[in-house]
Amino acid sequence: MNKVVLLISLTLLSTTTFAQIKFGPEAGFYVGMQSSKSTMAGAGRMTVNSKPAPGFSGGFVADLGLMKNMYLQGGIFYFFDNIKYVHRVDFNRYGIGSVKQTTFYRTNSLRVPLYLTYKSGFEGTGRFIAGAGPYVSYLFSGNISADVPVLTYGTDPQKVSGYDYRHSNRDLQFGKDSTDDLQNWDYGVNAFIGYESNVGLYFKAGFAYGLGNLSPLNTADSKVRSWGMGISIGYLFGKDSW
Repeated sequence: MNKVVLLISLTLLSTTTFAQIKFGPEAGFYVGMQSSKSTMAGAGRMTVNSKPAPGFSGGFVADLGLMKNMYLQGGIFYFFDNIKYVHRVDFNRYGIGSVKQTTFYRTNSLRVPLYLTYKSGFEGTGRFIAGAGPYVSYLFSGNISADVPVLTYGTDPQKVSGYDYRHSNRDLQFGKDSTDDLQNWDYGVNAFIGYESNVGLYFKAGFAYGLGNLSPLNTADSKVRSWGMGISIGYLFGKDSW
């Protein structure tokens, strides 16, 4: 008899626990950014920030109820970051002026975020949601493409007639050697605010800030940090047991 009672109790507990877990897809637009800091001989410390360019993210979410209004939310996501750098090339001595050069670092990564989430009200009504927590990500592939301005010459090979753009493209190299472009692993903190409808459909606006150094040299004189923001839409299947 005691074994039967124990079995029933465990079954009810597992059913209740499972009922508190909801799953669903989430996807949206994401603007990834980078800040590169380096120290160069004769030039001092330089900081270069990327410009906004659209990317996207998509994945799956697990939503675990901890207590009324408090949840633990995690998941696994694919991120496409479209990192855009723009700087000027000085052609003033040729009478052309300063010319723009654009470089894109396009990376593919997997990210695992974890949020402690607050939801106002109760399930079955529209409610505001907010969460914050850590994340870890792994960059597994990418490429670098650039439109590099080059001087052009007319009939006189000694006289510059203008400039044109030469396009280049290659795969990014990941690792910790001086010949590599970026490291694979990154970590940081992320947060979001949003709205969850009475049927499980939700909208989010989020922000992430990387704490890891993506520079392969990983020194105080060479730092690459990532951050970004985005908006997303998702849907949670299942019901709370509160």
